[in-house]
Amino acid sequence: MGSCPGYDPGRPGETPDRLGNPVVSDVFEPGSVMKAVTLAAAIEEGEATPEEFLTVDGHIQAGNRRVTDAHDHAPIDWSVTGILAKSSNVGTIMLAREVGDEVLERYLRAFGIGSRTGIELPGESRGIFQGSDEWSEIQAANIAIGQGVSVTALQMASVYQAIANDGVRIEPRIVRSVTSPDGHVEQAERPQGTRVISEDTADAMAYMLEAVVGPGGTAPLGQIEGFRVAGKTGTAQRANPECGCYEGGGYFTTFVGFAPADDPQYVVAVDLERPTSSAEGGQVAAPVFRDILRYALTADGVVPSGTPRPDFQLTRDR
Repeated sequence: MGSCPGYDPGRPGETPDRLGNPVVSDVFEPGSVMKAVTLAAAIEEGEATPEEFLTVDGHIQAGNRRVTDAHDHAPIDWSVTGILAKSSNVGTIMLAREVGDEVLERYLRAFGIGSRTGIELPGESRGIFQGSDEWSEIQAANIAIGQGVSVTALQMASVYQAIANDGVRIEPRIVRSVTSPDGHVEQAERPQGTRVISEDTADAMAYMLEAVVGPGGTAPLGQIEGFRVAGKTGTAQRANPECGCYEGGGYFTTFVGFAPADDPQYVVAVDLERPTSSAEGGQVAAPVFRDILRYALTADGVVPSGTPRPDFQLTRDR
């Protein structure tokens, strides 16, 4: 767990806004990394399969607003895997509507959105998340794609930990063991964990998230040579407190994922606030994710399984 910029501990008064731990206390709108929850809900509820194809327009109406993909386009036949790999806003909203607002809220809360993780650190935020009974049509569309809801970086890491852990979310801890003055080592009690989705759905999500860093996905820069990687990009507008709007607020770029995709050992979440580059998460946050994860895998001596990455069919000729 780390953050930057830090502060000079010898002169803490010079940067009082940096004395907290932003990983657990600062919130942000996650953008498309949240789509994993929406699609997991659709698969768990039997509303979709990774191989199913949907005809996706370049835009969709939500109340009096029109939501588009990154670029408006003619109708495309995308598989559900392709919707995630291409990060289609429209396709995700279509699936969210099949699930329904109340059920989607239930899955978001089961994954930990809107609740503190319980980690043994002070100042943890629960994020900002309204109940579905308060959602307007545009809010429902936005929340399905990670806007209109705020999370901490630790919460997003916890979401992907649950997917990587066969659908069971484990309460994050920072204490592994306690050593007494006489040298006795007492291991910290392992949390029991909470099942969020079935093992089959978790396997399907890992497969689909692997397509994000595969050919045709939004984050080929997240690949690590020799390892199968699963993850998701996120690019979200940042609210500007000066106007209470998004105008001039910049962006958050995010990448969250795990490896090896076929036997997960590490989850890494990267969130960059107002990066100097205007590029999206796949170009900005994914390389940071890759470097951290590659170091962790190497330092821990994790050996690749040697199994090949699956072939993904993202689109179908019309």
